[in-house]
Order: sequence, then C-alpha cells, then structure tokens
Amino acid sequence: MHLKSFVKRNLVEGTLVFAGVIILVVQFAVAKHLLSEGGVDHTTVIGAPLDDTYIHCRFAENLFAGHGYSFNPGQVLSADTSPLWVAMIALGGFVTSHFDLVAMLLSAIAWLLLAPAVYRVARYVFVFEQPYSIAAGICMLLQPRLILMALSGMETTFATLLALIAIALHIRSREIRQIRISEAVILGFGIAVRPEFCLLVLIASLDWIFLILKRRVSAMGAIGFVFPLAISSALVLSIPYGESSEHHLLYHSSLVQGAGFRFPPDFYYIGRSLYIIFENFWWVLLLMPVFILHLKFPKLWGNFALVPIFLLALPIIQGFVAPQYRHFGRYVFLVLPLAVLSIIAFLRINIQSNSKFAFLRQMRERKRIVVFSVFAILFSLPLAFKWTVVYGESVRNINDQHLAVALWITAHASEQDRLAVDDVGAIGYLTKRPVIDLTGLVSPEMFQLQHDPAAIWNAAREVKGANLFIIYTRLDPSFYSLIKDSLDILNDSLDLLTEFRVRPPLVASADTVLSVFRVKEKPRAAR
Repeated sequence: MHLKSFVKRNLVEGTLVFAGVIILVVQFAVAKHLLSEGGVDHTTVIGAPLDDTYIHCRFAENLFAGHGYSFNPGQVLSADTSPLWVAMIALGGFVTSHFDLVAMLLSAIAWLLLAPAVYRVARYVFVFEQPYSIAAGICMLLQPRLILMALSGMETTFATLLALIAIALHIRSREIRQIRISEAVILGFGIAVRPEFCLLVLIASLDWIFLILKRRVSAMGAIGFVFPLAISSALVLSIPYGESSEHHLLYHSSLVQGAGFRFPPDFYYIGRSLYIIFENFWWVLLLMPVFILHLKFPKLWGNFALVPIFLLALPIIQGFVAPQYRHFGRYVFLVLPLAVLSIIAFLRINIQSNSKFAFLRQMRERKRIVVFSVFAILFSLPLAFKWTVVYGESVRNINDQHLAVALWITAHASEQDRLAVDDVGAIGYLTKRPVIDLTGLVSPEMFQLQHDPAAIWNAAREVKGANLFIIYTRLDPSFYSLIKDSLDILNDSLDLLTEFRVRPPLVASADTVLSVFRVKEKPRAAR
C-alpha cells in the first residue's frame, strides 16, 4: 500500500527519470553506431566526448592511489577546478579501476535528476499548475546541450543540479524569512565543483545582507550561512597548482583556459551564451504575434529575483572575464534550468491572460497536460536529436585520436620514452605515464613559455628530456615550423612515426590530425 502511494505521488518524477534512461540508451546506441562506421572502436564500454573527462579521471586515479591531488604521480599539481568532482570519481576506485566509467555514471545520474528537479521547483516553488510544471520538466529533459553532457563524465550536469537546488533553497528561505545553513552547504559544494558558483554565492550573500539591513531576516542566521562557505572556499582556494607555487588552484587553471579581465567585454561570448541559454525556445517566437498586443511578463522579482539576476549576470560577467569558448559553451550551462523556468513562467502568464487561449483554460487538467506535453516534446525534439548526434560525433573524435594514440603508445613506446603532448587527458590516463603538457595546463612552467616556441622546445626536450612529441601541427604552426626547420638551433630533428585522423565532422578535437614524432638526434660531430 505504501509503495503504491509513493509511486502515485512521484509518478511524474518517475516518468521523467524513465524517459531519461531511454534517452541515455539512445545516446549510447548512436555513439556505438558512429564508432562502427569505417573505423575502430577503442573504447572499453563507452567513450567520453571530451578529453577533459580523462583529466578528471587521472587526478581521481592518483588521488585514490595516495599520490595526492596530481596528474603526474609525485608532482602535487592541480589543473582541475572541480576538486569535489575529482573526489567523487576517486571514491569509485573502491568498486572499479575504470574511473572513466565512474565519471560517466555520475554525470548521467546528475542529469537524470535534473528534469524531476525542475518539475518539482516549478510545481512547489514557483507553484505552477500541473500542465505547466510537467512541460517544464519535459523541456529540461530535452534540453539539447545538457543531453550532450549527460554521459560526458564531466561535472557540468552535477554543477547545474546544485545551482538549481541552491536557488530553490534561497527562494524558500526568503519566503519563511530565515537564512538556512542548507543553502550555504549546497553553495559550498558548488564552489568545489565549478568556479562560476562564486558569482551565485556573491549574489545570494548580497541579497541576505540587503534583507538583514531591512530587518526582514535575523542577522544571527548569517553565522550559519558564512561558516560552511568560508570552509569550502578556503579548502578549494588553498589547493596549490605547484608544490613551490605561491598561487593556487583557480589562478593557474583559469589563466590557461583564457580567463582575464577584458574591457570592453567579449560581446561575441555574451551573445553566443545568450543564444545557448534560449536556443531550445525558438518556438516561443511563433507565439509572439499572438501575445504582442497583451504582452505580460512574470513577476520574477522579490523572492524569485535570484533567478533572472543569475540567469543574465553569469554570461555578462563572463564576457568581462570569459574563458575561451570551450566545449560547446558549457561554462554557461549552470543557468539552463533557470531559462526553462523563466520561459514557462512567461508562457503561463500570457496564456492565462490572453482571451485567444481561453479554450486551453477550459480544458480538463488531464487534457491540458497531454496538450502541453505533446507541444513540449515536438518543439524540443529536433535540437535534442541534433545534440545527441553531436555527442556521438564527439565520442568518435576522441576515440579516433586520443584513445587511439594512447593505445599506440602503450603498444610501441618503451619505458625510457618521455612524452610531450598537446592534449594530455586520455594519453595520461590510459598510458599511466607521466606527460609533459605543451599547452601548460598540467605543466605550469610550460604555460609561461607559450609566446616563445624555442623556449617550449628547450624546456620539453633539453630540460625534461622529451623524445616523443604528440602534437597538432596546425594548432601551433610556429612551434611546429621551428622544430621542423630550425635544425641548427635545435640540434635535433623529428621523424614522423604515425598520424591519427578524426572521422568528420570535427566537433571535439583541436584538429583533424594528431601526429606522433620521435626525436632523431644528430651525431655529435654534426652538432
């Protein structure tokens, strides 16, 4: 009896999770189909669509093995801005040595919880009617770019879920006029997963300060709010990126990924981010001629003010300190549930106030649920399918290059070979070898030399002894030109051993060709 009651109370949430599992199965099938077309599948079970997944896994593997927070064992070093995510993956080491599968399972679970969470926030926080709440859940389930991240093994889906939970807790706390420690704990977890949470923490904190000054909430509650945030922030910011470095985790990783103050801001980044946020709602434009004479906007202020503020502030602030436009724009994905809730709120108020939609209001609730669900599915499916295919193509790109070259190194390189690499994730994780990162992400000393190709060569070859260079020759043509042509300066030359090409389209790799070169030393008399 209790089970039947539980199922009935959570029927919508359960249905959304079940539908999500079907989508994951379809994703897996699409990726496997694309891998089998004219190439070799190098994945054990399933591949990651981004090389960064394997960076997480390498850190987790070393953490679990007792080597500390490091990419190369014995070198305490962080280029990973998601320490909590790394720790979660590391816990999977008690069950399996395949940390990549653990990462993908965790990202899938977080993604499966997103649609039910949006439904519950719509129903019980925004207090939407059932048809609108279900439509919100469906739109979240079929959000195209998050579908790509579902089986990615990246922290993106988990961070998005944490952001939604934190904002829902803030709204609830505002309603009861009480600062609760639970909100601070979730925000603290968020800081340890994605740096973008620092902005959300700032906005939420300023809101509580405003309410304290207005004497609408007790100042005593701020103690329980600040304490967990201070602990989590101190722990994350104290992680060094080098054993002898005075700088810490977010400093180096952010610089390598292109962060830095810009004025004027990067308007392309801002515009592109806003497009990503609302791309799934292109169909709302079809309704604008109907709404235009009686256009209304939902009351997203007061208790709900955090929603539009964070939704718009994140891409704008990123425009001033934006990292590179990477991985399909994933740095802005945290606000995608807020976009869903805001658009549904906009549609709800306009449908309820417009006489042309009186027929919808007169329908029975069950019929409206069917109508709203069908429309949400039909309009969301095209982009959802497109990004499911992009996911498969991304897995294929990483499989064709990063996984393939890692397996080649395992089969052909000797123990004495020293690797210098452009993309270190899968190569470091799968070969279990220390690597020199030519781009400087996990080799900070190389990042300082990016403006000087000769210095990069000298540091990698003469100082660190690299003799296998795994590089994209067109990614940094000046570096390749130097090591190819300036023999008198370098004393050595490179022999091309093999090349790894992606099957088009190119969506997840830095270039179509990844080349493996071995250093050919000149005889001493010729030097």
